[in-house]
Order: sequence, then structure tokens, then C-alpha cells
Amino acid sequence: MASIKPISHLHLAVPSMLFACFIYALLSAAIKKEMGQLSVQGILFWRYLLSFLLFIPWMMYQNRGSRLDLKPGSWFFYIVRVLASMASIYLYCAALRNLSVGMTSLLYNMLPLFVPIITYLWKKVPIDHKLWWGFGVSLIGVIVVLMPGKVEWSYGMLLAVIAGIFGAVSLVSIRFAHYEEPLYRINFYVFLLAFLFTAPLTFLSVQRSWGDLTFSQFPSLLFIGVAGFLYQQSYTYALKHAPARFLAPLMYSTVIWAVLLDNFLWGTSFSVTTWIGTLLIILGNVLIYLLYPKKELSS
Repeated sequence: MASIKPISHLHLAVPSMLFACFIYALLSAAIKKEMGQLSVQGILFWRYLLSFLLFIPWMMYQNRGSRLDLKPGSWFFYIVRVLASMASIYLYCAALRNLSVGMTSLLYNMLPLFVPIITYLWKKVPIDHKLWWGFGVSLIGVIVVLMPGKVEWSYGMLLAVIAGIFGAVSLVSIRFAHYEEPLYRINFYVFLLAFLFTAPLTFLSVQRSWGDLTFSQFPSLLFIGVAGFLYQQSYTYALKHAPARFLAPLMYSTVIWAVLLDNFLWGTSFSVTTWIGTLLIILGNVLIYLLYPKKELSS
């Protein structure tokens, strides 16, 4: 099957990615709340099971009157996407154990810095050097937030950064999958494979995955499943309508929502230095938007 680059529609892609970022912040906060009682494997099992069950009727409704074709053009993209996504999520959750939602989101969302490198190594997509101004300003913002003497580095911070690298691989693989695959087929296999990979892992910690589960936790797990469904749908839809290199910096908006949730749920506050760094990160994103080659966005 020939690879055809999807047409960019920024008016669809940008709101979808910003909505996905908002949902991801809520999802992160809900997962952190449940991690005190359940294992990461157990939480993710319910997330992907419920998301898959929600996705099936949505897929049938969206494609009513037409024939569904679930035969994948290439298993490679699905395997890479799911393995990278699972590695990213597990590392992210491991970081959440010791870090606030805001700090974990900030370090995880260094992933825009890795996206141009991954697209170049994978598909030899040229790196537009003007964009490094935006990436550089965002990186300075991250450094300001993590200024030595203000923040003590920990093992969890390293896990969050590595999670971002795997997240970048996942993001790029979804964008490239759109070259050949319809959106419903991409998400069908993302939800299905993620569920199948997660289910056996729950038996590595049976007590914390199943034995400690109480009826009172089901509303929270249902919320995680619904949020996971909405996030994946919005995220994948955004990548259908704009290049990954353009959309990735928008993921820094997750940090703002995560900081607000930290303050609301756990009373965690960020310093003035942290807010200055966050503003630099936002400024970097604006520069990327302004400097991004318009011919690529319109092609």
C-alpha cells in the first residue's frame, strides 16, 4: 500500500491535542490517587479494558452503513506503538509514585525535543533548523524549573524523562500509521493490544491487582477507563490532521493543568522560579508554531 501523507487541518488538530492534554492531566491525577491501593498493572488493565469496551460501539456507530476493514496494513507500526506506549506509561506511573503530577508531566513532556530526532532517524524527515529556537527556549524553561539548588534530582525524574522518550516514539508511530491506516483501525489495535499485553501482567502482583480491589474503587476505575478512551481518541485524531513535530510542543499544556490539579487535590504549590520556567516553555511552543514551515502544514 502506498504511503500518502495526510492533509493538515490545524483547526481540527490543535483543539483536539489541547483537549487530549487536559484529559491526560485528569487521567494522571486519577491514576496517582489509585496507586496507593492498586498496582499499576491493575489500574492499566481496567483502563484499557473499559476503553476498548467503549471504543467498539463507537467504532460501529461511526462506520454504520460501511464495511469495516480491520486487516492491518503493517503490524510493525502497531507493535512499535503499543510497546513504546506501554513502556512510556509504566515509567510515567513509576515516576508518579515519588513526584507530583505537575513535575512528572513537566519532565515527561520534554518529549517534543526528541520528536524531530526520531522522525529524522526513522523516516529521514529533515529537521528545520529554525524550529530549534522554539525547542531551545522550551528546554531553557525546563532547566529553570529544575535549577540546581531549587530542586533535588531523584530517580523518579530520570524515569519521567525516559518515559517521554518512549512517548515520543509512540507519538511519531501514530502519525506515520495515519499515512496508511484509517483512524478507527489504529485505535482498535491500540486498545486491543494494550489490553492483551496488560492482562497477564496483573498476575505478577495478584494481591495488589485483584485482592485489594474494592467495590468503592469502581467509580474511579470507570473514570480512568472513560478518560483513557477520550484521550486516545483525541490524541490520535489530532495526529491525523497535523505533523507530530508541530503538535508535540502543545503537550506542554498538560503541565499547566497538572500543576492546578496538584494544588487542588494535594495542596502542592510551585515556586516563582517554576512558573517562570513554565512560561518559557509556553513561549517556546509559540515560537515553534510561528516558525513551523507553512508549506508542510498546508500539504
